[in-house]
Amino acid sequence: MDKGFIRSILLSLFSSLLLGGWLILSMVAIQSYRPVDYYMLMSFFAFVSLLIFQAFRKKHVRQPKFRTLLNGAVFSIESLLFISIVNSRNIVMLSALITLNIIIFTIINIVMHKEVLNRHIAFRVILSSLLIIAAVDIIYGFNQNTGFNALSQSDFGVAFLLVLLFGLTNYLFSYNSKRVINEENFIFWIMLTGFVISTLAFALFGTGIDIQRAIINYSMVGGLLLFAGISSMVYSYKYLANYKNVMRFVGTNVLFLLSEMDVVFISILYSIFIGVINDDIVVSIVLILISMAVISTVEDKRSQTNIFTHMVADRLNKEAAGFKSIIGRNEAARNDARHGKRANRTHPKRL
Repeated sequence: MDKGFIRSILLSLFSSLLLGGWLILSMVAIQSYRPVDYYMLMSFFAFVSLLIFQAFRKKHVRQPKFRTLLNGAVFSIESLLFISIVNSRNIVMLSALITLNIIIFTIINIVMHKEVLNRHIAFRVILSSLLIIAAVDIIYGFNQNTGFNALSQSDFGVAFLLVLLFGLTNYLFSYNSKRVINEENFIFWIMLTGFVISTLAFALFGTGIDIQRAIINYSMVGGLLLFAGISSMVYSYKYLANYKNVMRFVGTNVLFLLSEMDVVFISILYSIFIGVINDDIVVSIVLILISMAVISTVEDKRSQTNIFTHMVADRLNKEAAGFKSIIGRNEAARNDARHGKRANRTHPKRL
């Protein structure tokens, strides 16, 4: 079992849980405060959390790439749009709808990796995505039956836009995270870009903040959750830099699907809150687990390994090759020694 990829999975799930908690906290905060006011303060505290973290790491900030700034800007815009329409009655349905960004992400990922794909892998990827969507549909139906389904026509239009934005930004996160040398530098520019975007939004649409202890508390906790959630997601993709070709493609899909599990966590919390844990929630989780199995068991034809065993097998093969090389050198040395002795016997020294 590849321990490195197991760590990546745990980080991705942790990121999903943190961002799910951030969404719920944001929903609660905007019931009392304007979304743009809360988001600006929350972005500020997220950036402060990063600065405190970097003070201990003592790493220099370097100039960002354009795709990093684009990543931060799109993420900030989509987050602000999300909390501008979310409320206690539509949060699960809204999260479920936005999970359809799996389709956008999958399409982009297939187009960008078409050289390593074949029909078998494409079928598994599509089947895995469909299983996730089916799980989300069950959650959607569950919330309709329990009354948590209020979403206006205009909000539905925003939700459709969010599907596109989340699909794009999630691909950018996966793409950038696998290619950065300094993760702290990447997260720094994501957080700073988010804070700048939120400040511009506040300058354009804000009406002034009535500073109270409650909004400060919400913003501090929300900022910490956002920073920790993004950091966990970025570090979860880091290990995939060791993979190549089809295994990198598969690993990216596995971690992305796991990072989209915040809707499941939100649904579970809501089902506990309303006192209803029924078969729908259990079936949706089972479908998600099957989806993970479908995509994660794709094998590399050359090594006959999957995403969980590929690096271990590759490491063992390298060790075996190195061991054979050592044996070969020793055998060659012994042969040279024997040849030298025979030459000495054939041509004895003359006194």
